Amino acid sequence: MGGDAWDDLPVDAVPALTSASLRLVFPTGKGKVELGLSLAGTALEREWQVGVASACDPECAGGPPLTRIALEDAAATADVLTLAVNLTPNPDTVTPPGNYAITPAVTVTEARIDANSPFHILVTAEFKVDHEYQVTVHGLESEIGTGVDPEHDTLRFTPRAPAIEG
Repeated sequence: MGGDAWDDLPVDAVPALTSASLRLVFPTGKGKVELGLSLAGTALEREWQVGVASACDPECAGGPPLTRIALEDAAATADVLTLAVNLTPNPDTVTPPGNYAITPAVTVTEARIDANSPFHILVTAEFKVDHEYQVTVHGLESEIGTGVDPEHDTLRFTPRAPAIEG
């Protein structure tokens, strides 16, 4: 016989698998997730069961809400507002200029995700240095499909002149 005794036995000598089950339970802070595998009858018959406790149900079924996009910080120069957000936004929802309401009113000419940080949105407009502004975002969607958190959609900022190096 070789390295594994089961490999060298004739097929009809291997006992038939008539029933087996495996149940894994992963506790979380808000409930538990159960994963199960049942092989009933033969090894070819597979039944996967995934059960999720009510604490992991979607929000519409009484579970906790998914995290939404929240503004965390805003910093600006005379021509670019950088918004820091908590979730990576969907690029298609970042680009419409109308998704950024800025007061006092300015014209947003471009909005895009920062190539160096997916958690930063760059909004191009002409700002007056040392004047206070307020930005409210709407219409953004995260990569996980959630919208903007209405309790964290607005920030105040004051554009600053770039630092002079020398």
